[in-house]
Amino acid sequence: MSTICDLKTWNLCQWVTGSLVIYDLILQRLSGECIISILVQDTTRKKLFFIEICLTKLKLKMSTGSDQRTDAAVEVRNYFLNLLEQDKDLSSGIAAIKTLLMILEKKRFDTIHILHTTMRDAVAAMRNTDLSIAAVVSGGELFCRFITLSLDDKHMEECRQIMLHRGKIFLTKLLNSRNVIAQQAKKFVTDGCRVLTHSRSRVVLKALISAAKNKEFHVYVTQGGPDNSGTEMVADLEKAGISSTLILDSATGYVMESVDFVMVGAEAVVESGGIINRIGTFTMGLCAREMKKPFYVLAESFKFTRLFPLNQRDLPDEYKYSRKHLVDVSKVHPQVDYTPPAYITLLFTDLGILTPSAVSDELIKLYM
Repeated sequence: MSTICDLKTWNLCQWVTGSLVIYDLILQRLSGECIISILVQDTTRKKLFFIEICLTKLKLKMSTGSDQRTDAAVEVRNYFLNLLEQDKDLSSGIAAIKTLLMILEKKRFDTIHILHTTMRDAVAAMRNTDLSIAAVVSGGELFCRFITLSLDDKHMEECRQIMLHRGKIFLTKLLNSRNVIAQQAKKFVTDGCRVLTHSRSRVVLKALISAAKNKEFHVYVTQGGPDNSGTEMVADLEKAGISSTLILDSATGYVMESVDFVMVGAEAVVESGGIINRIGTFTMGLCAREMKKPFYVLAESFKFTRLFPLNQRDLPDEYKYSRKHLVDVSKVHPQVDYTPPAYITLLFTDLGILTPSAVSDELIKLYM
């Protein structure tokens, strides 16, 4: 390391100690090693004192910014989790969009760049939970994409009002997406049929309840380990007057030959037309194709995400494991798996009924 250039900068600072430009230059040029070098070579009180002030200001500046970001992240995360706690039927993706809309309403932004940075930090804070992050990531990205579309040559406050209006329209449309999907899917549920579903899916539950208004059918529900949320699904179905049976996840192959079709939800729909969903969905897809049973997926469009996994290993670990287990995943089972498009018959979405091959086209439209 050369100290001559640093010493020249240092000598210059004796004459312009009040210059912000020089102050910034010093902070950028002086590393811990360089500072030690200067102190050793020149230990006069004036120069030593000046260095100490610069270092103190830098530390305070960094500490203050870090504290503010931490406080903002905690506030965002708490708001997000409170939404989910207050409404058990609320999807994590919708909760994420509501949280981003809250930030847009409460905060003021000087530039679009600051807005994007704030939204990105908010999504990162919501990802820092033990919940599945797939819908949070895709929902947040689509929301930011939609509200910032074509905002050139406008004042920032005018842009903010436009974005608020767009955000509310976007949220309203998504809140109705389950109803749209249910109306499409119920036509495929015939009187007297037998349906197999995996664990608990809010949109599948909505579709089955909608179909049960004028039809009778039976639903087999897997337990859905490790939290056994299939038990809750069976309770919801029985409450709606729908005949149902809770089965072991490992009994999928045994039951498959007696059902008419499989109907599952999804945590994310990837570019290939495959899905990311609760662990065991891929196994169910394998059994369904082997026994020539239709495999239907019900998913809202905010779950469409720009991922292209080729196999299970291609899925990022943060999608497969809870955050507390990311340090060492060697002895932890994954929470989700990837079902390739070859095992999926149709996808029912608020954009329409799609084949897996049509998903990429819809993704292009969403993210253009």
